[in-house]
Amino acid sequence: MTKQETITSAAKAYEAMLVPGIIAPWAELIVSGMQVNAGIKVLDVACGTGIATRYAARRCGNHGKAVGIDIDEGMVEIAKSISIKEGLSIDFQLGSACELPYDANLFDAAICLQGLQYFPDRLKAMSEMRRVLRPNSLLTAITWSGIDNCKGYWALVKALENRNLDAAAARKPFCLSSPTELRLLAEEAGFRQIEVRSEQHWAIFNSANAFVDAMLQGAPSTRYALEKVSPADWQDFLSEVDDLLSPWKHQSCLKFPMEGNVLVAHR
Repeated sequence: MTKQETITSAAKAYEAMLVPGIIAPWAELIVSGMQVNAGIKVLDVACGTGIATRYAARRCGNHGKAVGIDIDEGMVEIAKSISIKEGLSIDFQLGSACELPYDANLFDAAICLQGLQYFPDRLKAMSEMRRVLRPNSLLTAITWSGIDNCKGYWALVKALENRNLDAAAARKPFCLSSPTELRLLAEEAGFRQIEVRSEQHWAIFNSANAFVDAMLQGAPSTRYALEKVSPADWQDFLSEVDDLLSPWKHQSCLKFPMEGNVLVAHR
């Protein structure tokens, strides 16, 4: 495998497996609910492979602009390649949410889908998003709710911890699950008219094994926890996850709930 293939392999798996299985409905929600209209300029912070950025670009039209930024080089490369294939004019850039490389008052809207919980300095990142927004414009951000309300991850963590394995990396996506903490973060960054609501969508995979494989190949943090399972114990681990997710098994697929906190705040 070449260096470039190594850089993009996890991002390819994320786009192929996790975007359709989990992320896509949340990307539609974050764009449709934030008044993205033709002619405006939108920033997608922690854009990943760009699914939400692409939705935003289609709504902005030829007279608007969608911009995406992410700190993961592989994610940015895949985002660029997909947007080119789909004929979308999107500026994707490698960079940190804590030091956004944009002028103040530049964007009409900003979105951040499942990124806030990973930033090393959340307040700095929120303040940066506010800085680059024009007055009266909107930030919409989504983080996961508690892990008990996101059953696939719950099953993974339970099976890991039943083996006395460190599941911290699998719990990390839920480290900003409190609606109160999310609201206070926006307030401290200077946003106003802040609302936080709960939303739920279904995650859909062919099977529990397919879900675990998607996490192992494409999840930015969870895969590090899964790699702690020994090869000798892997099949037993899969069987336990399958059993834990049995209430959400359907005839043709696995379909389990994922709950998120939706933050809407004004500059």
